[in-house]
Amino acid sequence: MSNGKGDKWRGGWTKEYASNHKKIFRNKKGKNKMKVEVKKDKCVMCGAKTEYDTDTHIDNRKHYIEGAGQMCRGCHTRIY
Repeated sequence: MSNGKGDKWRGGWTKEYASNHKKIFRNKKGKNKMKVEVKKDKCVMCGAKTEYDTDTHIDNRKHYIEGAGQMCRGCHTRIY
């Protein structure tokens, strides 16, 4: 009898799913492979890395120009 949701059992992890999960998220020593990389924002004028992460909100930054982007201290001082 079909209930419209498919006939396949979806009650938990199968052996195939568990092995795929281990391959993706664990290395041989059992440590987590997924690492969060924090990238620094670059100056829009010279391309140098600034002190701010790309996730930092613009209200919490210095030398940010709306419409242009993040500037390093040297370029901001030189222009403004």
